[in-house]
Amino acid sequence: MNSKEREALLDKGLDLHKRGSLDDAAKIYQEILSIDPEHLDALQLLATLKGQIGDHAVALTLFDEVIRLRPDYG
Repeated sequence: MNSKEREALLDKGLDLHKRGSLDDAAKIYQEILSIDPEHLDALQLLATLKGQIGDHAVALTLFDEVIRLRPDYG
């Protein structure tokens, strides 16, 4: 999967996330991360989603990974 395809998939995940289809969105974010474990947007969005569903330990771990990879990431 090339970067353009990953970005299209990320857009689909974000759309599902916004609609409240959190399980489906999480699967998409995880699919992207299985291909590119350092995909910052997918990491951040999955962390946010995990926080929304109350899985705070996982959310914090994912946010820590984002910060480790790129301390200046918004």
